[in-house]
Amino acid sequence: MHATSLSILTSALNYTRISLYSHITADLFNFDSLSSLIKQVSSEEKEDPDAAGQFGTGFMTTHKFSRVLELFGSYEIAEGKYVSLETSDGKGFVIDRSSDDLPGMIQSMTEQLGELDKLLVNKYKEATATAQQETVFLYHLDRPDRKKAARMRVEAAVELMPYVMTINERIERCTIHLQEGTSIDFRKEDKQDAEGLHCKRIRKNQTPIDVFYLQSEDRKDIVILPLRQSNRG
Repeated sequence: MHATSLSILTSALNYTRISLYSHITADLFNFDSLSSLIKQVSSEEKEDPDAAGQFGTGFMTTHKFSRVLELFGSYEIAEGKYVSLETSDGKGFVIDRSSDDLPGMIQSMTEQLGELDKLLVNKYKEATATAQQETVFLYHLDRPDRKKAARMRVEAAVELMPYVMTINERIERCTIHLQEGTSIDFRKEDKQDAEGLHCKRIRKNQTPIDVFYLQSEDRKDIVILPLRQSNRG
């Protein structure tokens, strides 16, 4: 399981950009992960349990931000061979979920799967052994309500990120870049468990935040506890 950093960048003009990258080797798109995004397949239905949620856009995220998004990064067309999802005119691979009727959805998915096939045919000669280290999800906020939704969720992310990083072992660092030019940096640090409780220390800029929790033996279930110290609430 790769360690992952998450950056959330906001623009006052027309989009929010979410960037995911690994410190060591980027988690790359392949045919399974990209076609699953196109077909909106639940991550629970994927064969690889480690891929669950890895590239999911989420129903609420997609429909609150934008039903059309661009993807940038590397696409593994064969073992050890990578091509860029970016087109010659600087655009990313488009995921379009804008249709509201079943025939339109089927037509859109068919066209996008066709574009996925073209990546293999048209870019095979451009394949390299080096993959990009960053994967970008670009949501275009083309309506005022979507701009408002994005702003509210970025504000919520500032408050919830310590708990998200506690639950999600993959995220080691998160930087939230705000519109006014400031940024908030979250880093996960090692912290010893105390008095039978699990603890993760998340440093928000320079301020340490200890998150105490209970975890099942199979590590599948976590309960966050409303504690600031192990011996008091």
